[in-house]
Amino acid sequence: MERVQRLIRKHGVKDRHATGSMRRVSGASVEQVLKAVGAAYGVVPEELRQARARCREARQVALYLMATHSRGRLTGREIGEAMGGITTSAVTRVKERVERKQMRNRTFRRRIATISKSIVSP
Repeated sequence: MERVQRLIRKHGVKDRHATGSMRRVSGASVEQVLKAVGAAYGVVPEELRQARARCREARQVALYLMATHSRGRLTGREIGEAMGGITTSAVTRVKERVERKQMRNRTFRRRIATISKSIVSP
């Protein structure tokens, strides 16, 4: 499985019908995302899972990256359960909020891109 993931990451997918399958195979796990976000923000991954986390931005970024990097592999409900029992609609709202903030804030957008690259190519 890891070999297939490496090949997909290296060469990509040329078939537009295979993109869903590619996401399921190469999608990031919850732990991978939490480790990458925790390292970028200097926060322990377990702290990101807490509902009333003091590191609000880091938690929002983690939710956003889980939603984007694990498409087809995890549902919104599963992401919400992994992050302290939040609802699917809350996951969607956080994702939209982070997308809007990326449009307005170049530094924030670059930070997310850096974290995203560290998740895709560890």
